[in-house]
Amino acid sequence: GTDESFFELGGHSLLATRLVARVRAVFGVELPVRALFEAPTVGDLVHRLGSRDSGRGRDILLPLRSTGNASPLFCVHPGGGLSWLYANLVPHIDPSFPIYGIQARAFTDSQDIPSTLREMAADYVQQIREVQPVGPYRLLGWSVGGVVAHAMATELQEQGEHVDLLVMLDAAPAEFHAHLELPEYSEEEVLESLLSLVGQEADGMPLEDGLTLDAVAAQLKDSSPFVELLLDDEILNGIRESLNRHSRLQMSHTPDRFCGDLIFFAATVREESDELKPLDPVEAWRPYISGDIAVHDVHYAHGLMMQPQAAAEIGPVVSGILGRLTE
Repeated sequence: GTDESFFELGGHSLLATRLVARVRAVFGVELPVRALFEAPTVGDLVHRLGSRDSGRGRDILLPLRSTGNASPLFCVHPGGGLSWLYANLVPHIDPSFPIYGIQARAFTDSQDIPSTLREMAADYVQQIREVQPVGPYRLLGWSVGGVVAHAMATELQEQGEHVDLLVMLDAAPAEFHAHLELPEYSEEEVLESLLSLVGQEADGMPLEDGLTLDAVAAQLKDSSPFVELLLDDEILNGIRESLNRHSRLQMSHTPDRFCGDLIFFAATVREESDELKPLDPVEAWRPYISGDIAVHDVHYAHGLMMQPQAAAEIGPVVSGILGRLTE
């Protein structure tokens, strides 16, 4: 139907790129992938065909689902700064709940980039209050985004607002990473992050000289429509800038205490760097949470927690909690 949402019907970030490639092949028009996130129905998308309007896929607030009569769920970007992968949650959350992604300012034209994580949280709170002026607020964040979501929750409470849902996907405060040197992300690590964004992994790729932009594009050229994203220098540079900046901000941030409960989704597939971590991330959060911490194990690695299969595990749990909050 012309008014049915691509994401509501089970579409996800991986299928989105395939749909856009098919639209180009059939209609012979340029349609950026990010336009689908802004206009996920046929009725809305048809107005984008042949238009120079690329959509608002890089704006701070990304409306993954703007319909619904309940309080929205705001999903804060991970380290790379983009929130496109949260589209994978949409088909698994009750349609009465609007869903917005929050994206980093590295992908906007603004030069007003926050210098601390606390300033970033205050900036994002201002953005979400333009959509939802008063609470209750529902926040979710993955990785660095979980730390930002926590800071947003405490900022909202300082403003006298009520936050009745705080969800983290495998996030941790600074002391959890204290044993690590401050990272400086290489081009290869940025490409790995970008591959994860489009549902791919570098493992198994025949790369003799390491992961390079040309090698990745060549590998995917015949089997995937992801080349558009991989060859977009603006996106690649934005991800690298975001990864490096957010690592620094996270490592220098001391959280305030949130007066409420925490829903924590823990990645159970361990990565090589996990062997060096001295703390359990849940225990690391206890000084900063006044209420209970409910832990849900997710049988995926940290970097894959918003791939379609993992989102299919996480989304129904979040949807159930949202439903109980509105009863």
